[in-house]
Amino acid sequence: MAGSHRNVVGILLFSLLALSSCARSEIANTPPPTPIFSQANTIDLENSDRVARFERLAQTDGIVPPTVEQVFAPAGAVPGVPGRAPVVRVVFPEGVFFNTNSATPLPQALVVVKLIAQNMQRDVPDAALTILGHTDSTGTDAYNMRLSERRALAVMAMLAAHGVDPIQMTTVAIGDHQPIAPNDTPEGRAINRRVEFLISASPEANLAVVQKRDVTLAYLSTGGAESAPASTFAGSVPVFQGQGVNLHGERTVTAVSIGPLEIAPPTKRLAAAVTSKPLAPPPTVTMRPATPVAPAQLSNIVVK
Repeated sequence: MAGSHRNVVGILLFSLLALSSCARSEIANTPPPTPIFSQANTIDLENSDRVARFERLAQTDGIVPPTVEQVFAPAGAVPGVPGRAPVVRVVFPEGVFFNTNSATPLPQALVVVKLIAQNMQRDVPDAALTILGHTDSTGTDAYNMRLSERRALAVMAMLAAHGVDPIQMTTVAIGDHQPIAPNDTPEGRAINRRVEFLISASPEANLAVVQKRDVTLAYLSTGGAESAPASTFAGSVPVFQGQGVNLHGERTVTAVSIGPLEIAPPTKRLAAAVTSKPLAPPPTVTMRPATPVAPAQLSNIVVK
C-alpha cells in the first residue's frame, strides 16, 4: 500500500510540474497586448505618416521634394482633443502657380496637384484638406479677395478631377493678407501668388492654423515702407466647403459657403505684438468619411 501511495503521489507531482511548464510556455509565447492609443496619439501618428508620404511620393514622381512643415492648431481647436493638434503645411520651393491677374494654374502646377491628390488617396478616409488662395499686393483688396477665391476653387476642381473627394476639401480666400515674401520686388510678388495646402485630421484644425498665421507687416507694402501697407486688414475671409454632385450626368464640384473666418492682424517684427480681441472659433465643418471618387472631367465650380 505504501508503494502504491508513493506512485500516486509521484504521478500527481509529475502532472503538476508538466502543467506548470505548459503554463510558463504559454505565457512566454503570448504576444504583448496591443497598445490602445488615445485620439491625440492617433492624430500624431497619422500626421507623421503624411510627412513621410510626401517625401516618398515626391521622390517617386521625380520632382524636388516640397518643404513640409508641421505646425500646430491651438488647444481645443479639434473637438475631443484637449491639446494642440498637428497640421501639415505643404510649400513647394519653386514654381509659381499663377500669373498676375490670372486664376488659371500654370502647367507646372499640375505636378503639385497630382502629388497632393496621391497623398490624399493614401490617407485616412476622413483626412481634411484646406486650400488657401493667395495674391500679391497689387490691385484693390476686393479684387484680390475675389481672385484668390477663384484660384483656390480652381485647384479644388483639379484635385477632384484627380480623385480627391470634394467633401474632404475646404478653401479659404486670403487675398494679400498673408504674404510670405516682400511685395516690393517682382520676385517677392511671384512667391506670394501661391496656393498652400493644409492637411490634418480635422478642418477645424486647418482653419485655426489659418487664423493664427504670423505675418510680417512690412511684407504687405509694395514700396517697402512699413508704415504704408498696400491694403488694410479685412478682419475675416470667406471659407467654402466642397461637395460633389451630378448634374445632367456630369460630375460637378459645388462649393458651399460655410461662413467667414476671422484672421489675426499682421504684427511688426522685433516689436510688441498687436493687441487684439480673441478670435472667434473657426466655422464648424460637417464631414463624412470619404468615398472613392473616379477621376472625371469637371465643369466649372458652382459657388453657392
